[in-house]
Amino acid sequence: MRLTKRLWAIHSWSGRVSGGFLGFILITGAFAVFADPLYNWESRHLHQVAATDIDFSLVPAMLDRAEQEASAGESKASLISIHMPEDPGRAIRISFFNQAERNPFDFGQPWLFRSYFFHPETGEYLGWFEDGNALSQYLRAIHVRIFASTPGRNLVGIFGFFMLISVLGGLFIVAKYLAGRSMWVIRTKKLRFASIDSHILVGVVLILPSLFFAISGVWLGLQGHLQAAFKIERPGVFEREPVLTPEEDKAISTDIGQVYAASAVAYPKLIIEMIKPSQDGQRLIEVRGKTRAMPYERVSQSIYLDKADYSVLSLHNTHQAGWGAKLFFLQEGLHFGQFWGVYSQVLYLIMGLVIGALPITGYLIYYLRARKPLKPLIFWTSVALVYAGIMAWV
Repeated sequence: MRLTKRLWAIHSWSGRVSGGFLGFILITGAFAVFADPLYNWESRHLHQVAATDIDFSLVPAMLDRAEQEASAGESKASLISIHMPEDPGRAIRISFFNQAERNPFDFGQPWLFRSYFFHPETGEYLGWFEDGNALSQYLRAIHVRIFASTPGRNLVGIFGFFMLISVLGGLFIVAKYLAGRSMWVIRTKKLRFASIDSHILVGVVLILPSLFFAISGVWLGLQGHLQAAFKIERPGVFEREPVLTPEEDKAISTDIGQVYAASAVAYPKLIIEMIKPSQDGQRLIEVRGKTRAMPYERVSQSIYLDKADYSVLSLHNTHQAGWGAKLFFLQEGLHFGQFWGVYSQVLYLIMGLVIGALPITGYLIYYLRARKPLKPLIFWTSVALVYAGIMAWV
């Protein structure tokens, strides 16, 4: 009995302290899973093209044009990647971040800068899209880091820890509370009992997703600190000492057709999404992509080629890697439902909204049981709405 009371106190305390914030994060996360398809829809006037083939020989000229456009004005643009389409009906996108505007609190994410779009068959320059101001980036940024760069990301990770405590404490409470009663029965005569029963039902049915969202949220939010503390290296990253000057490296033209041919031999199942030629003297071509219907982090599969002869210097196939690499890339992939396309995204939307409603019923139970005002719920809800409104306006 004493243990149950302590667990109830821990569950109640962690819920009161973090419930409003967690509800906000879970609900925004439910929509953030649609960030990629939403970006494609926002940029559809540039993204969608009428083409039947991709002319790889035109890509170096596209990169030169994109770099000229990106370096205009006062920006200090640096290449993120050349994003290759899976079919000719989509444009080739070359994206940059702006080094000149990086700061600890990147409100509005100005560092994302722009993406430049080109016709895959003719090489025609189609225009640019302001990535930092996109609604898709807004949704991901407010969920992942509440627009506060690394400090915001760490804060989300800390609240994920509160969620983990609350979920684990709730498990023991539910086991004791049900005691032979059916969890499927919702008593409707009194609001307090209806709130308790619905809270328990959702908590039990979605216990595994809730636990995983909490654990992966802690990992993703505090990833930098956890990797440093436990000396965890990111799998699939290859670097070597510069063999050229940056100017010489940048001057080497990249034959995308050769990149695809070499990658197809080395890793036939890889669907190439990103290609990044080095510009720092390493004389590398970084190739990243995915394989179908696997729950790993986006572009976690990688091949590194030598610019000189397109020989394979490093290859990372998560499917054949050890359990540590698999676990590393499963965190984000499963956290954002990146495996069944729109089907997993819809499922995550429903789960995120339902789990996000748990703090509301939890606060209601607390209020009806203790007869105390709902100041924490009102406070956090008001702060979240005002903050989200300001960020949307900015």
